Amino acid sequence: MLLRKIDQTSSVSRKPGSGRPQSVRSELNIQLVTDLICSQEGAPGTGKSPREIEKETVISRSSVRRIAQRDLQLRVFKRKKAHLLSDADRKTCLEHCRVLLRRRALQQVHKIWFSDKKIFTVQPPINTQNDRLYDTAEKKLVVPSTWLLKGCKHFSEHVMVSVAVSKSGKTDVHFVDKGTKVCGAYYRDILLKNCLLPDIRRQTTCTSSSRMGRRRIVLS
Repeated sequence: MLLRKIDQTSSVSRKPGSGRPQSVRSELNIQLVTDLICSQEGAPGTGKSPREIEKETVISRSSVRRIAQRDLQLRVFKRKKAHLLSDADRKTCLEHCRVLLRRRALQQVHKIWFSDKKIFTVQPPINTQNDRLYDTAEKKLVVPSTWLLKGCKHFSEHVMVSVAVSKSGKTDVHFVDKGTKVCGAYYRDILLKNCLLPDIRRQTTCTSSSRMGRRRIVLS
């Protein structure tokens, strides 16, 4: 059958109108999926997933995906988590930025340093759905229990580090002592005074020296 088709048409493509006619991807269902899967104008995040559309209509998830990809030419994008800012937060951030610009001219931007802390988990949470064991045993009871069990602590260990950055460069990474509560006094008297400020002064001195060297080269 296939060879005869190649001899007659020199192609393996289907003839227009051949095959099983479309019964689900009709104009009515396409319009229905369009109204449900896309977010409404002025209301982001109101679009429904193929699973939710399947529950509300008689259209299966696979048909919803085919309508979205083939008929509507839609592309799938993965959402990312982001910090939600209210109108008051945006207004406060804008005011602080304007105050910072008034205090520091553009020529002094390299003198502004930003510091922050970050917690790194030594033993991250385990997702058992993605942690599988492959073995030649026919039954699970034959597999040693030590192979199937993966121990984890109730409270994961973590380490806290602090670093400061600016246009001139960055400081070294400083580790916070285990069990230390970083309050205002600890940050000011220990972390900032003994760790970050010496690095900032050293980095600022190196940057000023390099700028002076460039000026001398230009003047000469």
